[in-house]
Amino acid sequence: MLGAAIDYDVDRESLAQQRKGIWQKALLAAMVKKHCAVSNEWIAKSLDMGALRA
Repeated sequence: MLGAAIDYDVDRESLAQQRKGIWQKALLAAMVKKHCAVSNEWIAKSLDMGALRA
């Protein structure tokens, strides 16, 4: 799992409780973006990083 690569506990509850801008979430987002064909919106929702601007 991606979180294990940076020693970060990744589960829905812990993601929701963490601030949206912490470096661990940013690193996970970058790893997902690099290795998966998903939108920024999907990443933001999946990692509980807040809403994107319209």
